[in-house]
Amino acid sequence: MARDFRRPERRQGFLLPPDMQDWLPQDDIVHLVLDAVSLMDLSAFEDEHKVGGVGHRYAAPAPRHTAGASDRSVKPS
Repeated sequence: MARDFRRPERRQGFLLPPDMQDWLPQDDIVHLVLDAVSLMDLSAFEDEHKVGGVGHRYAAPAPRHTAGASDRSVKPS
């Protein structure tokens, strides 16, 4: 069943810089993380949320997992 999540608009324009991709160099690791998360099966996280509920739509799980995977404050031991 399709879920009605809010999806991030990574090419959304802002005042400065005009494109979110301008904040990062082309060789930044976040591009690798975004690609890796886009290949993951996140259906288990999506299935937790009911369809047709009242109120705001849930945020899609991919951006949350991308943020966690790209957190640079986590240091390997």
